[in-house]
Amino acid sequence: MESNLYKTTQSWIHRHFDQVGGPLTALHSGVLEELLNFMMDQRKLGSRSLTTENVERFLVPSLTDLNLSDFWVSDLNFAVAGGCPNLRVVNFSNCLHIKDATLLYLGRNCPHLATLRLSGCPHVTTEGVNAVAEGCQDLSQIELDATSVDDAGISALLRHLKLTELQLFRCKNLSFYLLSSDFLAARTLRTVHLNQMALTDGQICALEGVETLSLSDCVGPQRLDLSRFVNLCTLRFNAIFSLRDLRLPNTENLSVVELVRCTHLRNLEFLESFMPHAKRLMVKATKTISPKEIYRLCNDLPRATQLTHLEISEMQTVKRGGSKPVNGPRIQVTCPTLTRFDWRDVFRLEMPTPKIAVVGLTRVELFNSPVLDAELQEIAMACPQIEHLDLEECTELRDAATDIISHHLPGLVHLNLAKCVMKRPNLRLLRLRALILPDMRASGMTFECPELVVLDISGHGNDFLSSLSASLAVSGGKLEKLWARHSHITEDTLLQSIKRHCPNLKIMDWTHSRLFSLDLLTDIVAALPRYQLGKLYLGAALPEPDERMLQVAAEHCTDLVWKKSGKGE
Repeated sequence: MESNLYKTTQSWIHRHFDQVGGPLTALHSGVLEELLNFMMDQRKLGSRSLTTENVERFLVPSLTDLNLSDFWVSDLNFAVAGGCPNLRVVNFSNCLHIKDATLLYLGRNCPHLATLRLSGCPHVTTEGVNAVAEGCQDLSQIELDATSVDDAGISALLRHLKLTELQLFRCKNLSFYLLSSDFLAARTLRTVHLNQMALTDGQICALEGVETLSLSDCVGPQRLDLSRFVNLCTLRFNAIFSLRDLRLPNTENLSVVELVRCTHLRNLEFLESFMPHAKRLMVKATKTISPKEIYRLCNDLPRATQLTHLEISEMQTVKRGGSKPVNGPRIQVTCPTLTRFDWRDVFRLEMPTPKIAVVGLTRVELFNSPVLDAELQEIAMACPQIEHLDLEECTELRDAATDIISHHLPGLVHLNLAKCVMKRPNLRLLRLRALILPDMRASGMTFECPELVVLDISGHGNDFLSSLSASLAVSGGKLEKLWARHSHITEDTLLQSIKRHCPNLKIMDWTHSRLFSLDLLTDIVAALPRYQLGKLYLGAALPEPDERMLQVAAEHCTDLVWKKSGKGE
């Protein structure tokens, strides 16, 4: 009750903010930040209540957390409402017009600032960063993606502050050749994220004291020897195309390794020392890795006694004549601690679906795998606690698959059957909350899922959509989000069922759809309580919204997202 009253109060203030005069000095810390975050969220949904002038009314002494991410704002006048000497967290990410003047103020007046995020602020230069480095001695985390800071600015941060986290991405004035000695001296640095930068092997090795190292789209690294990184806990490499050899530290601290699009890595032998203490391992889109290496990796899984999340995905398929999968040996996945297993688009014509037998497994993704009904039954019987199952584009499955799922996985809460090929499947899952069915090749479907909250039926024609009407009568009572993009409805059966049986809808998406009756869709909106339906997407849908639809949407405070054909919004 108190929570609903609190949200109602926030909504009222948001709608009548211009009537609330003067700075918000009466609001305590915490309430102030929550109201600002609420108004920022509403702005992303289309509200125009939050202007630069209104933001400045929040700049009172009790403010500790200022989050203006993606806000079209220039340098703020902090003096309007008494300033913010107690600021600890400031997020100006993607505020394109923030300049050094704001940082000069923070450096002079915010000594307790601990976290500063400036990603996507191209006008921020070394002058502003130097002011922060000299005046904010408590600063420990900073993000400088896509700024104009140069080597001298980064050196000042590393020399003056006890930074624990540094994130640099696409800094056009940063050469990085002056920073190796600074990194060696920055003993407190524990987390480093570097993106779109030119680096040498030696410069990376200068970061040997970090606990988290993340490199993305960086050019230069070729043969990295990280054996001295004894504190390293997490290693993430994404799109390091030049990397050919990698050596990991033999330490129990290292528990997370993610290798994505490292296209010149030819083997995974370096993971052998990592497996006994691995908790999360991802190998994704590494095209030069052969099926032999994947077999070797998976044969080493029995040693991974702490592994909880294994993802092998988007591995290059070797093309062969014919369409049937090669009958190679099935990989055995038996890690007792595994809770999530992702096997997505892995050598479909080279390797059969793994045999999974982990009692505690709760999430399985088998996107574009040649899994058969019998193999799915093996998995379901051996892993009865699965809650999230992704079978998108598993085109070898038939109607029996949904019977298997209904019988053996009663605790399932998320099921994805997108692009599967079936005739008229039937599903009964009493705990299911999300059912994903876009572009499923079937003439119809029935389901009994009374706890359903999310339903995606995009990309279907009238026959399939009409077959869902009876299912919504028993499964639509708690439905909140309905996605039906690129759909074609030629009769009113589905829309009538939605109107009668889906009283809790909060989002509907009919983008690029052909609707039988705009009036019936308008009736659905009119029948819902005011403020409940937050978003209605009708972009490029036919027929276009008429005056009645626009009026009903406005009366119910529903954000109608659409675009006139050939014209602006």
